[in-house]
Amino acid sequence: GADAGQTQFTTVQFQLGSGSITGAGGLGSVNFLPQSTVNLSGPIQAVNPSVVVSTAAGSPTSTSPIPFTLTFSAAVTGLLAGELTVTNGTASGLNTANNIVYTVNITPTVQGPVTVQVPAGAAQSSVGGFNNLISNTVNIVYDTGAPAGYSVNFTNDPFNASNLSATFQLASGEVGTTYNYTISSSGGGANVTGNGTVASATEIFTTPSLAGLNDGTLTLSFTLTDALSNVGATVTDTALKDVVAPTITSVTPPANGTYDDL
Repeated sequence: GADAGQTQFTTVQFQLGSGSITGAGGLGSVNFLPQSTVNLSGPIQAVNPSVVVSTAAGSPTSTSPIPFTLTFSAAVTGLLAGELTVTNGTASGLNTANNIVYTVNITPTVQGPVTVQVPAGAAQSSVGGFNNLISNTVNIVYDTGAPAGYSVNFTNDPFNASNLSATFQLASGEVGTTYNYTISSSGGGANVTGNGTVASATEIFTTPSLAGLNDGTLTLSFTLTDALSNVGATVTDTALKDVVAPTITSVTPPANGTYDDL
């Protein structure tokens, strides 16, 4: 097929009754007799069909395969499912009723982003055989279940009067999910909480002050929630908080008598 902007030349031959053909802009005219054969030749400009990729599925989606639509600006042929540019997925079931609007199914390989694009030259126009232009890229997230496989652990325990702000680290977290945590104490007090968006699979978090928690065993409870509101399992870690120093509240003297240190 012809590339974008390519100029081709063609000759068209046809028969007309008597009359004339007048050029635009006063370029003159051609007179002809009945049943004359007229040859017209000159340049034509290649028109490369454009194409738009779309999907009715929302992002994220748990649907598999994910349906996509490829809409061309003119009828095309030669398009194959294997010619599509797909990341994290496999294309199949390419179908069309009019060679303009095509449907295709994309089966994700694993959970995560799936992208689809029609590369330039994947199809040719039915008239002229001109290559299609490159399409837009559609990015959709495939998500089938709650986050899993993650853990947390305190990194600066135990806690005392000089160490009242906790840090803990996430392991195997799912980037983009929402985290929620609570730190409580076996000795009671005001729980410490926090939430936000996971930026790294091994993110390190720093908590507000633990001063409102009484001494005892601290328990960190942590969950991840994905964009489809799937809540992962609660994972925990524990640490000791001991701020209050021991004090002597009473002394009982020994009874009267004689004592031998042997």
